[in-house]
Amino acid sequence: MRARLPLLPSLTAAIVIVAAVAWQYADLRQRDARHLAEHRRYGEALWNAVDGIAVREFRGGLYDRAAVADALGESLQRFGLQWIAIEHDGEALATAGRLPDRRDDLHWFEHAFTALRPQGRAFGRGALDRGLVLVPEGPLALVVVVEAAELEQRREQDRNRMLVTSAAFALGIVSVTIGFVARTRRQELRAQLAGSAVRVQGLETMRRLGAGLVHETKNPLGVVRGLAQRIADGHLGQSEQQRCARAIVDEADRTVARLDEFLLLSRPARLRRGPVALRDLFGELCGLLQQDFDRVGARLVVRCADGVIDGDREQLRRLLVNLLLNAAQAVGDSNSVTLFCDARCNRLRFGVEDDGPGVPPDIEATVFEPYVSGRVGGTGLGLAIAQRIAADHGFELRHERVSPHGARFVVEAPT
Repeated sequence: MRARLPLLPSLTAAIVIVAAVAWQYADLRQRDARHLAEHRRYGEALWNAVDGIAVREFRGGLYDRAAVADALGESLQRFGLQWIAIEHDGEALATAGRLPDRRDDLHWFEHAFTALRPQGRAFGRGALDRGLVLVPEGPLALVVVVEAAELEQRREQDRNRMLVTSAAFALGIVSVTIGFVARTRRQELRAQLAGSAVRVQGLETMRRLGAGLVHETKNPLGVVRGLAQRIADGHLGQSEQQRCARAIVDEADRTVARLDEFLLLSRPARLRRGPVALRDLFGELCGLLQQDFDRVGARLVVRCADGVIDGDREQLRRLLVNLLLNAAQAVGDSNSVTLFCDARCNRLRFGVEDDGPGVPPDIEATVFEPYVSGRVGGTGLGLAIAQRIAADHGFELRHERVSPHGARFVVEAPT
């Protein structure tokens, strides 16, 4: 998947770049066509201007070679031309400028040139004596060659503009593509790191679970072995043997209970969801745990309006039993524990609040982790199991500090 990820943006960028270059090339062709059309119109206009000047030097069928050459040279300078010539049968009668190495029809403008000739009378002898030359019979041609530098400069500017624009556009697309791929790669690496962190956290949790399970299983087995050894020695009376046997059964039951708790944490529960009336559930819990609160001298209070939640009643009952027993063991004489529920912002909140000493600050960040307990003799599994049950339901269980002292464990669920 990682190898394929940059393919789509790279292909898209290549297509966009090709399309942009094609668009720039089409624009260049249009500009070039306009320049050539303007150049042709400009050349034709110059030919007409030179024709008007040259024809004045051919009067009465005669012309002065020097005067025609001067007129052509003046036109060459005035209009910035490269070559001007008046030709007869391929031979030049008069020229000005520099003849190109080869004929280029793009800059070469050649049309018939009409000299003024007399009609019905002979030339005077005096005209020929003054150095004038007869205009040869047959068709004449006026050739005008326009300088190519200006047109080529405009065309070169357009080509450079196209190259610069295309390069800038391609660079922008490549930069955006690289940025997108880099951002995608960063997100992928961030997701991988987050996944690695979750896996490491899961491994650490399993390590703690395994270490706690070994501890919670090894100690009872040691007690069971010691009691069994005493019975096996055969020195105990009947009543003492019965006491040891009952102790073995109790330790075995406690070990099985710890194994059940471990299994609950290590695999998700199969929920049997349905509507659960919290007020009825709270009443049942009060009757079930009242003796535990009487034993520590604490009061159990219920503060709950009518509330119905979608969940597994037995699992939610176990969640609240863990929270209530935790609170009962944490508070002292004359303290109170409150079972509460309320609704806020389309969320139903319920849980347990006490006015005891609260969660010690050094374990507040890890209070829901297995085998973390602030009470001497505590297993540290009650809150971990409660959080697992809440997570299985899609609920959120969190701890809140109560001022000036106490703890509140809140379960939030959508209504």
